Amino acid sequence: MSKKSTVNWSLFPVRRVLKWGFCLLICCSYVYVSKAQVTPKVNLNVQNISLIKIIEELRVQTAYNFLFNSEELRDFNSVNVTLKNVSLRQALDSLLLPRGLEYTIEKNTIIIKKYHSDVKLIKVNGRIVDEKGNPIPGATVLILGTTRGSATDANGMYAINVFPNDTLKVSFVGYKTELVEIKGRTKVNVKLTPEEMKMDEVVVTGYLNVRKESYTGTVTRVEGEELLKVGNRNVVSALQVFDPSFRIITNNEMGSNPNAIPDFYIRGQSGISDFSFGSASEVELKSNSNLPVFILDGLEVSVEKIYDMDPTRIKSMTILKDAAATAIYGSRASNGVVVVETVAPEAGKFNISYNGSMSITAPDLRSYDYFNAEEKLLVEELSGYFAEGTSDGTLTEDVRKNLSEYWSKQNNILKGVYTDWLALPLRTGYNLKHSLAVDGGNDNIRYGLNFSYDPQKGVMKGDYRKKYGVSMRIDYRMDKLNVINQVIFDKVDSKNSPYGSFSDYVNQLPYNELFDSFGNYVYKFSVWHSGSSYVNPMYEGAMTKNSSTTKSESFTNNLIVNYFANENFQVKGQFGIGRTTSRSRNFIDPSSGSYSSNTSISMLEKGSLATNDGRSLNWSGSLQMIYNRNFQKHNINVSLGMEVSENKSSSISANYKGFPDGNLTSLSYAQQIVDKPTESDNHTRLSGMFMRLNYSYKDIYLLDGSVRFDGSSEFGSDKKYAPFYALGTGVNFHNYEFLKDNQILTNLKFTFTFGQTGKVNFAPYVAKDIFTINNTWYATGMGVYLMALGNTDLTWEKKNSYDFSLRFEIKNGLLNVNANYYYALTKDLLTSITIPSSFGFNNYYDNLGEVENTGYELSLTSNLVKKGPWFVNLYVNAAHNDNKIKKISNSLKNYNDEIDDYYNSLKDNSTDAAKVFTKYVEGGSTTSIFGMKSLGIDPSSGDEVFVRRDGTVTYEWDASEQQVLGNTLPSLQGSFGINASWGNLSLFAAFMYEYGGEAYNSTLITRVESVDFINYNADRRVLSDRWQQVGDVTKYKDIADRSSVSRPSSRFIQKNNLLKFSSLSLSYTVRDGWIDKLNLKQVIFRFNMNDVAYWSTIKQERGTSYPFAYNFDFTLGISF
Repeated sequence: MSKKSTVNWSLFPVRRVLKWGFCLLICCSYVYVSKAQVTPKVNLNVQNISLIKIIEELRVQTAYNFLFNSEELRDFNSVNVTLKNVSLRQALDSLLLPRGLEYTIEKNTIIIKKYHSDVKLIKVNGRIVDEKGNPIPGATVLILGTTRGSATDANGMYAINVFPNDTLKVSFVGYKTELVEIKGRTKVNVKLTPEEMKMDEVVVTGYLNVRKESYTGTVTRVEGEELLKVGNRNVVSALQVFDPSFRIITNNEMGSNPNAIPDFYIRGQSGISDFSFGSASEVELKSNSNLPVFILDGLEVSVEKIYDMDPTRIKSMTILKDAAATAIYGSRASNGVVVVETVAPEAGKFNISYNGSMSITAPDLRSYDYFNAEEKLLVEELSGYFAEGTSDGTLTEDVRKNLSEYWSKQNNILKGVYTDWLALPLRTGYNLKHSLAVDGGNDNIRYGLNFSYDPQKGVMKGDYRKKYGVSMRIDYRMDKLNVINQVIFDKVDSKNSPYGSFSDYVNQLPYNELFDSFGNYVYKFSVWHSGSSYVNPMYEGAMTKNSSTTKSESFTNNLIVNYFANENFQVKGQFGIGRTTSRSRNFIDPSSGSYSSNTSISMLEKGSLATNDGRSLNWSGSLQMIYNRNFQKHNINVSLGMEVSENKSSSISANYKGFPDGNLTSLSYAQQIVDKPTESDNHTRLSGMFMRLNYSYKDIYLLDGSVRFDGSSEFGSDKKYAPFYALGTGVNFHNYEFLKDNQILTNLKFTFTFGQTGKVNFAPYVAKDIFTINNTWYATGMGVYLMALGNTDLTWEKKNSYDFSLRFEIKNGLLNVNANYYYALTKDLLTSITIPSSFGFNNYYDNLGEVENTGYELSLTSNLVKKGPWFVNLYVNAAHNDNKIKKISNSLKNYNDEIDDYYNSLKDNSTDAAKVFTKYVEGGSTTSIFGMKSLGIDPSSGDEVFVRRDGTVTYEWDASEQQVLGNTLPSLQGSFGINASWGNLSLFAAFMYEYGGEAYNSTLITRVESVDFINYNADRRVLSDRWQQVGDVTKYKDIADRSSVSRPSSRFIQKNNLLKFSSLSLSYTVRDGWIDKLNLKQVIFRFNMNDVAYWSTIKQERGTSYPFAYNFDFTLGISF
């Protein structure tokens, strides 16, 4: 049965918005009526009257003076005209232009004259482009001194009838107005240059470009030059500086690992990911259900593609956020869309640009505060460890062993043994990054070549991520045809550090000797109080040939064909094809210490290799018809198109063992293969038809509409197709006559949008029955049996969203305000459904569950100083989002019970007992923190006191008594900073902040309260903040309790307010002087620093498996 999409309007303040909107309209109407008294309006209703008498009537009505030659107007003795409440210009256009007359207005005087009869009109056409040769749609082309003209189409083309000696006035918002003399030419191309520090006024949607003035969608556009100010490493992370709704999820475990791709989302997390809960005691994230779609020059690409891009290749990145902006992408759009434009080659002579960067990456260990050797031994003594085994002061055998251990450790300390384990696996990374761009050509053909090499080294020894890139673009333009072909080849070689996890070094004891008497790394450390031992992690990293590498290559060809039938109609075709191959190898040296604990393994079984080889082939094609016309008071842009795409991917994994030596890693040296290789094969197809309308009346009243109908092979046979839509309306109040010349309020725009978009958040096979081959041989051959149950009704997840936006500008940029309120309800969430085992299966997939996100965004920018060589721009932005689970499946409820059962099965000394697992409850959030409420530590015993849900007090932790204790989602988050320049010197600084969120401080459990500080090092707060004797009022339990692991409770949940100095950039540009002697166009010196400083209300370790880092970049940019 089909489901009707409904939205509960009571969930967000529609009445409040409508009330204030109505008040705003009333106020504007009042001002309009007041101003109308002084704005010239014309009313005429005459029959068979001479033109001279009509002009006299105009003089009376408007108080304007008229100058004309009566001989030129004598022939117009019988004029019929009816005009009602029109502007003076409209009246003059109706009366004069059809009669071969033209006029100019100078102050309070109107001059009328006749076209020269001996000069004929000619038709002039051409293209209006920006400083880089890209077309500017919606530019205004007028004949100087008149109101006659036209607007350019989506490809910057125009056509107009003029006299040979006329002058064209070409203008567009954000660009300097150009005056161009015709001089008898029939083809006039004009290049516009941007006004200083003004943003681009064209919205890039990925399918077509739309004038920002008439656009109702909510978008954020960031220019490539602005991204480079944040840093030249990762453009994805740079986006969060400019848009508060685009948030990177801080990975406190992986830190600055160059091989870890960050997770992020736009406007809250709208989906519940598919989790598996296994015996490994971890919740494994199977898929990122909140990732937006990335579009690169019109083609959908993976986030890894953008992550590894050379930032100098990027012209702009545009974040599409609401339904009006994203609905054209249909079933892929509900998480938002990020559109990336690359730099196009410029026409003109041969150009060469080089950017070279020297990067320094240094580990950031500010959050680590551990005992030195003397302090560590003192803590062991205070805990009573060395006195264990006696109660009457007698020296038992156990006491003698403990005292011997004490003096052995003391002896090491007296010898000067103090191993700085934190520094051992780390390094300061030095990298040299290169980027070279070559372009040139003329108006008919342009070419561009780009080369890049970026060898990123992390702060862990031995790791890297080397990125190679080559791209070529050819742009052919002839008459009505424009053909663009772009070829991109990228290669990434990555290697993880052979030194393992940084946490292994944090645990090490500072009084353990690193080297033996011969100066070699100690192979194993003996556990002081037992006969067991463990492998030295430094030996494992430095002396073995362990490796974990991945190599990938991708090739993409993107062909775009534009045909401009006339100034209003365009046909656009695009076809892209991409191929990717990857190869992963994880090798464990046969001499690795990981085999030392298992004495039953023979030499022929030591050494292992795990391989994974993947490949993918995807292609997509689209065809669009675009109609763009500006006539009288109307501006209309309509596009109709279709799109098809196909994705094929496969991978094969295998495991081998029995290698003779760490240097012999070829498969031919393996003694045996472990189990059978596994192979996966995914194949999906998508087709869609779409239509988009952008309309404006007088550039005041705005309308946007999008409809898309998608079909996909990923869904059930009964639900393969689904419609998606959006509608947006708006008003440009600043274009009303009474506000056009207002010097205070220079821009005022209000928009409202709503629509439905979708997303795919599951593997392509879950909608289908899956069979597997039975190994048993029958008379008819090998049989098959049903392994997984499909669902023919499976369909897209759908998001119903609404967006209100208010934007205004004061004094041409002195203050810009952009405010948005949004509501989104994601329905038909794909979740696993538990079914009775009598069906033969435990679960199957269905569309159940709902998640709601509501919030607001606010952005303020101010061009505080804009005088002479000085320019100072300040900005601040903020975002708030409320996330609520409205409905969950019974499978997720069972998952919550499984978590409780798992907690109850753990022993008191299990480290997993301290972990917080995500639970899902209706009314809660996808970012809720669960645990048991605590009253703190009992001063009389040093034990924790808990509170059950019913309010009773207990000393026992119970998994079933867990409840929501906090939320990691901040109440407010955003950024602020300064962008300033003085002449050729520029400064950019960006700060990011979060306020009102909570965090589960795992450091307090793993490094302070539940740390086994006899076998591992610990945080210094063990000595200052733990209970030691009766009467102590402390935060953490008895220091003598070294065996039991604390369970999740409210004691470890803290307010997480933070401020981060995220980016600092200083640059100096040289455009003349000494560079002229070297035949250089421009030289840029730039210094960037990332993660400059970090302040937080929580003191916890950052980068537990891989440290965070300081990044310093010194860049030299040269243009020939």
